[in-house]
Amino acid sequence: MHPIISMVVRMVYQTKVTDKYQITIPKKLREVYGVKKGSKVSLIPRETGIELLAAKRVENIAEKLYGSIKFKGDAVKHIHNIRSDFALSKTRKS
Repeated sequence: MHPIISMVVRMVYQTKVTDKYQITIPKKLREVYGVKKGSKVSLIPRETGIELLAAKRVENIAEKLYGSIKFKGDAVKHIHNIRSDFALSKTRKS
């Protein structure tokens, strides 16, 4: 674990909820986790409270993968065939 993250995770941060039900993420946490204006975060309900996760910035996966697979033919038909084969294999096991 990076030393700065190690230091940050040992601390407790508090923030107030505004009248519009908004919160401010403390500057140190924004810097360490790369949260910027417009960043998306995830809120996960837990029995003990609400967990907030800074979403990792992921570039458009389709753009990253485009052209990485060399396939000649009809991709839609190929996927249908794969799904059919998978469904058949499941029925054979039953």
